[in-house]
Amino acid sequence: MMNLFKKRKTTISIVDDDELYFTMPDRNGGVEIIDRLPLEEFLTDTTGPYHLPQQLCHRTNALLIVPDYWVGTTTYRFQSRKRSLIEPFIERKLQTEHPDLPHIRYFSEYIPYQTEERQRMLYVYFLQEPRCFQLYDQLGKLNLSPGRITSSAFLWEQKLRRVISDFCIDGKVLVHLLPKESYLYFFFRGYFLFSRSITFAQLEMESSERFDTLTFEMNQSLILFSQKAKADAGKIYLFTSGESVAEQLSEALGKEVQDLNAMDESLSTGPGLGSQLPVFEGFSISDLFPSNKFLSLSHSQLRKELEWKPIQTAGIAIGLILLLLLSLECLFLWQWSQSGNVPVAQVGILTEADTTYTIQQYTEALDFIKREMERPSPKDMILKVGRSLPDNFWTKELVVQLEGESEVKMKGVIRASGPDKFRESVSILLNNLKKDFQGARSLRIQDIDFEISDSDIHQTYQDYLITLRFVLP
Repeated sequence: MMNLFKKRKTTISIVDDDELYFTMPDRNGGVEIIDRLPLEEFLTDTTGPYHLPQQLCHRTNALLIVPDYWVGTTTYRFQSRKRSLIEPFIERKLQTEHPDLPHIRYFSEYIPYQTEERQRMLYVYFLQEPRCFQLYDQLGKLNLSPGRITSSAFLWEQKLRRVISDFCIDGKVLVHLLPKESYLYFFFRGYFLFSRSITFAQLEMESSERFDTLTFEMNQSLILFSQKAKADAGKIYLFTSGESVAEQLSEALGKEVQDLNAMDESLSTGPGLGSQLPVFEGFSISDLFPSNKFLSLSHSQLRKELEWKPIQTAGIAIGLILLLLLSLECLFLWQWSQSGNVPVAQVGILTEADTTYTIQQYTEALDFIKREMERPSPKDMILKVGRSLPDNFWTKELVVQLEGESEVKMKGVIRASGPDKFRESVSILLNNLKKDFQGARSLRIQDIDFEISDSDIHQTYQDYLITLRFVLP
């Protein structure tokens, strides 16, 4: 597994304490920090464009780990369990609730659940920190767009599922105690709810003072947990590389606190990430393998491409095999027709005209297969249309017709502050379509049918319902 991970030439980028780390897996099961710099410096290029270290060139950024507070949570009521309906619904809700973050709709994940009143709900995680979107763009410029984005809370969630047998029942709390700070992770029914970080003002402060600070913050957080989950926090676990204070913490909180180190010795033994970054103490590089199903917030377009990749690969493989078989058969028939050995059939003699007609049939079949392979892919057409849409465009219906006359039909809503903004958005849409569909008949604004929605006529923003059709080249 480790050798396989290395062969992929993988990079892992980490944001911790407002600093950005570029790391690589090392031979000991940990990570080697290749470069470290202030996050703001990387985002603003205050010292000039960032030059990627040679060790990171031609590598894949498999994972970006961000602070927990960069991840927001919310809940929505939604009856359907179809992903094709849920994802657009979440995107619209997030964009409406956070109009100042235009890229928020691309980075979300959800967990369906049902309340005690049998109401179908969605628990949604999303990126809410503006710097995260800036970071994603900057990494993209360096060809290091992360395949997955996660946080330490999601990594702990995956690990605790393995260590704690009843992790998915009721509430669970993890206290990760470090010399300079402490991290509190709260989970409910097996899923991350929220976290808190406690920084001790002075490292030299008495251990009793630090313990009192931890106890106070724990009590406040337990109250917050009860308000969010409408339930008791349940079991509490302590993880620390130093001397265990599980008994003292149990007495102070009036709740049993179990020592997580005693439940799994691998947490505090062997190489790991904690030697370089204390917040990741207890994790090794194997915990970051793609095979571990920790929750991640990938870009929605990348996630869809990965979902389609196995289907595309299988289709291409089947097509190539069929093409090879038909080509071999065509070659065999051609050689046979040139040999001059005309076999006698039971009902008569196979004439030269019959041979020519048979070869012609196979040639036509090969031409048909070639045309089918050159036919544009519906998925590619949809992706091109998606790239062409302005940020204030919501798609209601998209039809790609490839039989007969190839064309695209689209219905959607443009939200604009007035006619000028509407015309500007339409111009952006048409220009983008011209770029992505070169050779298609030139589109004009007169080709678009639109009507104004009556429901929002007195609002600051007006909804324009538009219909567009154009023929593919």
